[in-house]
Amino acid sequence: MAKKIIKIKAGRNIKLNDYGFLCIPKINKLWTIYDEDEMWNHYQFNPDNGMKVERDNLDSLKPSHHHGVFLEERVHDWDIDYKNNLLHYYSRVVEQMESVKILIDYEEMKCSECPNWGIGGFDQHFCGITGQSKGSNSGCTSSEKNVFAHGTVYDK
Repeated sequence: MAKKIIKIKAGRNIKLNDYGFLCIPKINKLWTIYDEDEMWNHYQFNPDNGMKVERDNLDSLKPSHHHGVFLEERVHDWDIDYKNNLLHYYSRVVEQMESVKILIDYEEMKCSECPNWGIGGFDQHFCGITGQSKGSNSGCTSSEKNVFAHGTVYDK
């Protein structure tokens, strides 16, 4: 798993490619940051892995609800459009179009977990975005990442 802090404007259709997500992320948790100093200072050591919490190492951070961050609930506060790699963030703790920092705990999704992965003839699996033949443990290829970043000729 990885973590990333991004600054967004609250609302719909936040293009994840603009924030360095080059393929569809499997978001495990999403927090709204309301006090970054409190978030970093709550634990000196991460209780899960014993690592010393350091600002230059997001993996050392153990966010804790109501200690500088607010854990958001999927569907009520945020959702993802997997076809277009868009985040819809509509938390109740900020106004729409207000700038806010969020912390995303994510991992790269395997094709078998992706809603765009389908079964074609003869049980051959394929990507619903590019049509490429895909195995269950494969991930997004460079051409699929390119589609997320630039769209297709059909999107124009």
